[in-house]
Amino acid sequence: MTVDGQSPDDIRRILDNEISASFENGSRSVAVFETMGGYAPAMGLIGTLIGLVQMLEALGDASTVGPAMSVALLTTLYGAILANMFLLPVAGKLNNRIREEILIKQITVDGLMSVARDENPIMLEQRLQSYILQ
Repeated sequence: MTVDGQSPDDIRRILDNEISASFENGSRSVAVFETMGGYAPAMGLIGTLIGLVQMLEALGDASTVGPAMSVALLTTLYGAILANMFLLPVAGKLNNRIREEILIKQITVDGLMSVARDENPIMLEQRLQSYILQ
């Protein structure tokens, strides 16, 4: 579009819309993992309650109390591990990648706008280097 002589305002509007759409799509992915990370411990606690119910039902037979208690404890552990060692770190990593992608797109837009406005290459270099220092 820049080479074809489109107006810089039109180009910026189109590219800003693409950046916004990209950010929204990425944010939805992050939200899914964060939500699952929030629910995983709760699911573990539900498993704990189920295990405790099994344990209480088995109080008459001492040999079945241990396995029921292990179910109760392990489901809590699994929920906590799933949330804190997988789901929430994945959400954080996705969030970081989205932010990096947005920054790269903003740098590209700024460079293209400078070229479209026929600005001095030294000014363009200074402007783009300011992104690196952020």
